[in-house]
Amino acid sequence: MEQISIERLTKFYYYKFEQGYSFEGHTHSAWEINLILCGTMSITYGGSVVTLSEGDFFVGEPWGFHANRAIGKDTQMAVIHFERCDAPTGVGNGFSARSLTQDEFSIARLMLGELLRRRYDGNGEPIGSDDEKYTNARKLCEVLVSRVMGAGEPELENSSPRVRIYREAVQYMEQNIREKLTIEDISRALHISPALLKNVFHEYTGAGVMSFFTVMKIRLARKMLERGESISIVSDTLGFSSQCYFSTVFGKIVGLTPKIYQKCHSSKQ
Repeated sequence: MEQISIERLTKFYYYKFEQGYSFEGHTHSAWEINLILCGTMSITYGGSVVTLSEGDFFVGEPWGFHANRAIGKDTQMAVIHFERCDAPTGVGNGFSARSLTQDEFSIARLMLGELLRRRYDGNGEPIGSDDEKYTNARKLCEVLVSRVMGAGEPELENSSPRVRIYREAVQYMEQNIREKLTIEDISRALHISPALLKNVFHEYTGAGVMSFFTVMKIRLARKMLERGESISIVSDTLGFSSQCYFSTVFGKIVGLTPKIYQKCHSSKQ
């Protein structure tokens, strides 16, 4: 099992959901672990949909668009955001989901004990890596991430026609990421109505179709900026109406202007 090193934990959340409660689809700049403590969650991550139950967890890379929906009663989940020493933040959008054995799950709950007792929420302020109170939680993150490294893709839901529509729509967007697609373009390609497409995306992401497509474009824009491509070329290549509009959208999603983002990235190289 490949060992990884976590620099610091940045946030911890403990959630208890009523059945049917949903997180609206979102992205963030941190690595993330979601561990289901009890109940069942439907997880949408990028173009994938999985169902996780007690003892299951997923590890997501930074900037991956994801949404969670409780489909079991009294669902509880622990969420840890962290930074890695051996990987840059702000790259990638993949994730992997796995199951713990009963013994592993019991140990994981013990290792999370300090955070669960405190209901810690860092509000953006890091937990120091030398803080002994959180050593077990950091070690748990390292073990879970190591567990999924190189383990391949998680088993995806594919039995539901609505899930298939969602996955095919995302795939079509990925294949046409540089185009100025509309909802009508995508629904026509999938031979479904625009109303059905909107309904499916709302169910699995809590977001609009075009909002999701925009996030996909910005994810690619980040990678292009990190490679040193000019802002004007990135804007034109990804089909934005103007460089000004691209900068506005980029700043709203990423929290930095393209110019500052590119400068920050180049300073880390």
